[in-house]
Amino acid sequence: TYTTDKVELVVTVTEATEDADGDTGVQDNNKTLTNDYTKLEGDAQPQVTKTVTGNTTHSSYNADEEFEFTLTADSATSLDGQTTITTIPMPEGTGNVKTAKAGAVALFGSIHYEEEGLYYYTITETDGGTEHMTYDTTAKYVCVKVEKNLQTLKMDTTVTYGATKAACTAASAPTSLEVTNKYSITEYTPEIIKKVTGAEAPAGTYEFALTKVDSANGETRTKDSDVLGTATASITVAAMGASETEK
Repeated sequence: TYTTDKVELVVTVTEATEDADGDTGVQDNNKTLTNDYTKLEGDAQPQVTKTVTGNTTHSSYNADEEFEFTLTADSATSLDGQTTITTIPMPEGTGNVKTAKAGAVALFGSIHYEEEGLYYYTITETDGGTEHMTYDTTAKYVCVKVEKNLQTLKMDTTVTYGATKAACTAASAPTSLEVTNKYSITEYTPEIIKKVTGAEAPAGTYEFALTKVDSANGETRTKDSDVLGTATASITVAAMGASETEK
């Protein structure tokens, strides 16, 4: 911090004459101007909110699942984008890996800044491998803008997010991030009605096998290995076209 104090400097030129002690009688009127140096610093904490949609009321859904996110340094430039900054601060220790349950926030460790600039990071969710869960593992960008504030003598930090680096520096860039997964599971109980027609239709027992099929290239095909043997069931149909429903 530079001082704005003013001092008056007066210079008087006289002929120096020594007295008996050798003193010339010239006075020392030196003035000292003092500046104060304050190191400007600031901190920021990126974060992400976890959301899960889909069939979250199903009995198989685990509401206590912890979803893991990793913060990774990407790049940094001066505020005008013209100069590359080679040192990108990161949270200390394991502060760059955090977890959160659905509906909660993963808050990364505090990042300390001492230089103005635009600092870019990515936030990526780890695929937890939970059955029926679709994870959003696409990297999301974070920009931390660091600016000097000579009024507070600190570094001001602003955190914004986006799908790309350009998006997170746009004027409309959001100041929060939400990552959404989808839990998809559907239960269906198949049923069949067996009818026997004809005046002399005999009574009999008919067996049905439930077989899993999938579709490839627009064609339906049956996999022998996917036959659900435990789903085989039989029903007895009375004579004269009576019917019964299998569930």
